[in-house]
Amino acid sequence: MLTEADADAVRNAVSRGWLSGTSPVVGEFERGFADFCGTPGAAAVNSGTSALELALVALNIRPGDEVVCPALTIMSCARAILRVGARPVLVDVDPHTWVLDAKTVAERVTKRTRAIMTVHLFGQPVDVPELRRLVPDVAVVEDAAQALGSQVRVGAEWARCGSLGDVSAFSFYANKTLTTGEGGIVTSQRLGAVERARRAASLFFGNSDQRFCHIEVGHSYRMSGLQAALGFSQLMRIERLIEAKKRLRERYAVALADTPRLTFASRTPNTRAVPWMIAVTFDDMDARQARCELDRRGIETRPFFTGLHQQPALRGLVSPQPLPNTERLARSGLYLPSGSDLTDTDIERVADAVRAVASSSSTARRTAVQRPFTHGYASVYDALYRDKPYTQEATAALRAFSAFGDHRPEHILDLGCGTGRHAEELARQGALVTGVDRSPDMLATAIRRRASTTVNFVQSDITALSLPEVYDAATMLFNVLGYLTTDPALGSALSAIHRHLRTGAILVADFWNADAVRHEPPGKRTARFATEDGTRIRRAKPTLNEPQDLVEIEYSIETDDRRQLFTDTHVVRYFSAAGLTRAFQAGGFEVLRIGAWPSFENEPNMDSYSCCLIARAG
Repeated sequence: MLTEADADAVRNAVSRGWLSGTSPVVGEFERGFADFCGTPGAAAVNSGTSALELALVALNIRPGDEVVCPALTIMSCARAILRVGARPVLVDVDPHTWVLDAKTVAERVTKRTRAIMTVHLFGQPVDVPELRRLVPDVAVVEDAAQALGSQVRVGAEWARCGSLGDVSAFSFYANKTLTTGEGGIVTSQRLGAVERARRAASLFFGNSDQRFCHIEVGHSYRMSGLQAALGFSQLMRIERLIEAKKRLRERYAVALADTPRLTFASRTPNTRAVPWMIAVTFDDMDARQARCELDRRGIETRPFFTGLHQQPALRGLVSPQPLPNTERLARSGLYLPSGSDLTDTDIERVADAVRAVASSSSTARRTAVQRPFTHGYASVYDALYRDKPYTQEATAALRAFSAFGDHRPEHILDLGCGTGRHAEELARQGALVTGVDRSPDMLATAIRRRASTTVNFVQSDITALSLPEVYDAATMLFNVLGYLTTDPALGSALSAIHRHLRTGAILVADFWNADAVRHEPPGKRTARFATEDGTRIRRAKPTLNEPQDLVEIEYSIETDDRRQLFTDTHVVRYFSAAGLTRAFQAGGFEVLRIGAWPSFENEPNMDSYSCCLIARAG
């Protein structure tokens, strides 16, 4: 929170002409900040992103070197590593503290590892002394951008973040505990590293009469005098700023103590965290959905970082291996309002909204859990739907990819693939296909009958999808969308799918059209079909639940002599075009077309029970 004293400091800098990075106030700020961290020196720069890059420059990290980095962090970390020509080696975070675990890092270190970037996420410090004990010969670069004032036990003493690494970087962005609007700083226990960072930030100018003789190519990353004046003013009350952040976290912890399915990061005995943002996760709930629900209650929030291994801009530059802890946290985490000036009334209003969302999520999840396609039903499914027009629908999907995509897809994700007939048809028409289904019995049939070498089958729930590949296109056919019966389930699925698609990839999904379902609700029906064990009869008894846009269908499978073998109950959701469009847009997709299915060029009407949505991943 800025004060009138901060404004006076900036006005004073203006009146004295302290504008450039060579202004005296820049040096004052550097010395004061170094004293606060417990280091002999610091170099102020124009952003935290620049500070990270300069930290690596100070350590002479070069092309061919490897830098270990957590996947759950801001893009700036990967950018810094790539800017110096090194290779980011991404590792998963601890599921409880949300930061790097020393043992996990030690397993990824190779003879080419030159540095480990320890991101103190949301103010929770990495245990750097433990990391140095397990990996003693590799430099540590602290990303302390979010950890101003946080501490780690070193022997019998406590040391502040910024003094623990070989080189450390801070950010003074507008929402940080201490801000200069934009800005950052590099600190180190080694004055030579600080000086190298300072010179690199100023184009490696030479000295005196050799000023314009540059021995290396540097950058123009200096902090201005105005920024330094603003930062130095806040540095004079830094302990109060830190205490305000600590109190904020404690007040939230009390207000949300008994909230179901809500989690804060765990604290460890060797660390003292100063939260930059109040970060929480909603267990079993997608953060997009939680944010929408909170927004409806007037509470603004922000999502966690997307894992670096799933960033479209880093495809081909980092390994796309699954990192489940990062993926779970990215999917379920968000920041609550975190201004130090929040009143107790403000916090209670936020807490009330969070409790309501968490409780409704808990109830919705319990009622939404359904496991149709039991072993018995899966055993007859393939025979029951043998004559469905798979070739026609696969051809329609490929036609949609060509009509709306930027090129014919090579690798297609077939979601809810069932016994694999759509996947086989797509492969037969020249695609490489990964079929995903949550039913092991259905997949067993698909694998047993698989005819194409370009089809691979994976067992997974769509909402928990975690695959190493990134795909050119995706399908959700045979009303897979309908089995996502709640908004949280739909939001989780769309987020998971979006993470697995390249930017611009096309998704084709069919769904039950709400207008048609309401116009003529489904009635009882009977189907007779042949299986390897003889003729079977399936009787369907649907019940319409119009207030919730659901159809509950009780299936009974009988022998030809009317002997019942088993029953299976399915709950299927139907959608309006407007509602489905909003859900896809919230999931990161641009809806391009809603049409009849499989003739998507035609407009849907009251008789179009099955429609399709064509969307592009943003």
